[in-house]
Amino acid sequence: MSDRDSEFADFVDAYAASLRRTAFLLCGDWHRAEDFVQVTLLKVHKSWPRLSGTPLGYARQVLTNTVIDESRRFWRRERPTYP
Repeated sequence: MSDRDSEFADFVDAYAASLRRTAFLLCGDWHRAEDFVQVTLLKVHKSWPRLSGTPLGYARQVLTNTVIDESRRFWRRERPTYP
C-alpha cells in the first residue's frame, strides 16, 4: 500500500463516523447518510494528492454539496398526489 493510500485509510478511520453523523443531520436518514458518506469519500480520494493539512473541512464541504445536489434531483422532489 502506498503512502497516499495509507494516509487516506487513516483519514477514513478517524473521520468516517463524524462524517456519517453530519450527513444524518443534513438528510435525516441513516441509510442515505451512509450513501452520502461513501460518495463523499470517493470524491475526496480523487483529490487527495492536492489536499494539504487536515482535509476534514474539505470533506465536510463535499458532503454538504453532495446532499444538496441529491436533493435537487428531479426524482427526489415531492410530488402532490391527487385523489
